[in-house]
Formats: sequence, C-alpha cells, structure tokens
Amino acid sequence: LVAFLVSLALVTRGRRIRVSGAEHVLAADVRAPIVYLRPFGADQAKIANRWSSRLRISLREGLETTYEQRLARTLRKVGPFVAVGDPTEQLPMIGAARMYAADEDWQETVDELTDRAGVLILHAGEGDGLAWEVRHVIEQNEPERVILSLPLLAERKEPSRQERYDDFRRRTVDAFPRPLPETIGHCQFLYFDTDWTPRLLGERGKARPNGESERAEALRRLFVVTKLGELIG
Repeated sequence: LVAFLVSLALVTRGRRIRVSGAEHVLAADVRAPIVYLRPFGADQAKIANRWSSRLRISLREGLETTYEQRLARTLRKVGPFVAVGDPTEQLPMIGAARMYAADEDWQETVDELTDRAGVLILHAGEGDGLAWEVRHVIEQNEPERVILSLPLLAERKEPSRQERYDDFRRRTVDAFPRPLPETIGHCQFLYFDTDWTPRLLGERGKARPNGESERAEALRRLFVVTKLGELIG
C-alpha cells in the first residue's frame, strides 16, 4: 500500500511537471477557450463518484481526483480549458491550463481571458477575487456565455451544499440582474437566458439546452455526465 501511494504521488508530480501553460495551449488551439473562474481554494475540491460511475471509468480517468480535472476532461472537445493560476503554487495543478499573473496584474489577466472566452464557468464559492470576477463577467453582459457551477463536495461536512449556495447567493444578490433560484436541488449547473433569467441544468421537467454555441455544447456534455453520476466533486 505504501509503495502504491508513493508511486501514485510520483506519477501525479510528473504529470504536473509536464502540464502546459495557458499561453502554449491557446497558441496551439484556435478554438475559443473555456475560462474557469473559481476561488483558489476550490483547486483541491475532490470527486465523490457513485459506485455505478466507478465501475465505468477507465484507469486514466481513475487518476482524476479533483472536480477541476473531471471538468477539463468533460469539456476538452468544446475548447481549451484555461484558468488563472494561484501564484503561490510551486507546480501547476492538473486540469485547466494556467496563466499566471502578478498580484497587481491578475484582473487584467482575467479580463484578457474573458474577452476571448466562448464559455465562462463561474464556480460558486467565496472570496473577494471571485466576487470581482462575478461582477466583471456580469458587466460584460453576455449571459449566453455563462455557466454557474454548483458542485457537490466529497467531504460530507457542514455547511451543507444548499447552505453554501445560499451564502454565495447572498454575497452576489446585488450583482446578478435577475435573482438566482432559492433552491438548487440535485442540479450541479445553472445557465442564463439572454435577459439573465437563470435556468437549472437538469431540472425535472425541463429539456436539455439546444443550439450550436460553445455553451450549448458544453451544457449538453455536462448534462450527460451529471446524469451518469460522473461529475460529482
């Protein structure tokens, strides 16, 4: 067991060393990127797969331990998956390709990425940086690009998922043009109509989003994997 854990740690470290930066990924892929905006504390959010999902995943997928890694695999066929990196990390995390910036330049970096994005994923959480990013995205007034991620956590601790969402909703109550839904139930993603009316992905009785945009394709892929229980983080 010890040998296995050491080997797994070495494999993970090797994968992190080989991770390409966002600049390289964006130069090599002409598609509009999927930009992941989240509090840095979410970088270690763990997957809590159902057993039915564990039986289906491959060995390669089994190496995915974080919510972000699973997001990256799910959405890679839509566009390059990129994020602003935590400047304190010694090696880039596995998942989104990172673009790093000095403390005084990070907002400019976010602005550069969001301008290029085909899809913007906001990870519901807390933090002053995320609060600025939420407001910045809303000010761009392109709701047809935006997806709000409402992930489950592997750790079954207080506060509950609904309570964490309630906290996020209170923090952003004056930011969204239309109120977010009071409850999220089993849904893990939320998207918006062109007038910022929020829609829960996978809400019972509601059809899957259609259309040809990058966001529509991303939502369809997220809908499928959440139904399979594979994107639970």
